[in-house]
Amino acid sequence: MNIKNRLWAVLCVMGMAACGGGTAVSPSLPSSQTQLDNLNAKYDANSGQSTSAAVPGSSTESIQSIFMGELKNGSQEIIADVVAYHHKSFFLKNAITTNTATNANGSTTITLYHPAHGLHIGDKVSVKNASQNANGIEAASLNKSNSVTAVTLDTYQLIVQGSASQIGLANMNVSVDYLIVDCIGKYNSIESAVSEKIYSYNIENLEVFYTSLTVAQSMRGCVPEFYGENITKKYYKKIPAGYELVAQNVDAGDYSMVYGTWKLPSEGLSSASDKLSGEIGKLINYADTRKLQNNGYTLVSYQIAPDTASSVFIIVSLKNYGSNDILMTTETNIYGKAATGYQLIKRQIDYNNDLRNRVEIFKFASPPEILSFAKKNGFSDAQAADVKRKCDGKMFLSCVRNYMPLANLLD
Repeated sequence: MNIKNRLWAVLCVMGMAACGGGTAVSPSLPSSQTQLDNLNAKYDANSGQSTSAAVPGSSTESIQSIFMGELKNGSQEIIADVVAYHHKSFFLKNAITTNTATNANGSTTITLYHPAHGLHIGDKVSVKNASQNANGIEAASLNKSNSVTAVTLDTYQLIVQGSASQIGLANMNVSVDYLIVDCIGKYNSIESAVSEKIYSYNIENLEVFYTSLTVAQSMRGCVPEFYGENITKKYYKKIPAGYELVAQNVDAGDYSMVYGTWKLPSEGLSSASDKLSGEIGKLINYADTRKLQNNGYTLVSYQIAPDTASSVFIIVSLKNYGSNDILMTTETNIYGKAATGYQLIKRQIDYNNDLRNRVEIFKFASPPEILSFAKKNGFSDAQAADVKRKCDGKMFLSCVRNYMPLANLLD
């Protein structure tokens, strides 16, 4: 699967980006990687819940202040894991047995016979269309999504609610649905701070400032594995509270304009608030700055997660519709409150196509130091020093692509 075009269609971020235009904005990283690691561990992106005890959280920051701080300071270069998937669905005949390994009477484990399934422990499987009990386990307990706990080449096991009252094969036909990994890779980006210069040209009769974003990406197992850096320009007008998004474009290509009001709430964030969700704005997307071809629109909204534990989690969603009003993609960005501000924990992009592709960007981290990374990949001290000199001022993945093409990025 060629992820380049699909990713550029929807990589966006809180209150700043359009999905139709294919732009991306990176979050600021915490000063300590430990803070981000703690947030990643604390938030279970599969369930949308914190793994800690649910305690209402609050912070003085607002979506508006987070947005303004990002513009004022820009972002450090970041690197993150990327995994691309597609959904697969199967119809299985006489598929379910109950586990006979230990205590079949009362077992909560079911085994599905599914030749060449390709699953691994920890993958999630949704069982559908179970119409009867399976050895005493009710159909309602079967028709859910559960994690794979054991695998062979032709079977896998799931732990379900309810328990078996007998052993053996349940002669039942069911459908199953799960995600298959297409490829894995790394994501890399850097954003400049807003320019303090008002440019001589206007957009919709508004004098504008701008910021820029560079993105380089590698996807092992995908085509292409590497591709070049891209420049995204985002344009803002200055208002008393700071800056407001007006329009943006990618390499003089995809272009988006704000339609109506761009709302960035200024209230402090709290999971106990009665304003746990709201709309940020709408963007109209075009093929280029001439605005001759309408490519649809993007709706941007936010939600404060009700289960926050010792942090406040923000979920920012971007729904991207085509020119025919059909939903094309849904992007979900999850942020957590760290000591140094809100940090992006995970970005998930779901495609409304036949394969229901999904792209997940997660485990954000500071890029490795070039000198030590080069040595780790077999370069001598002198060679590593030369690479560091050549890469001065360059993005990490740009440096790797040009001077260390055989380096292992995923370790």
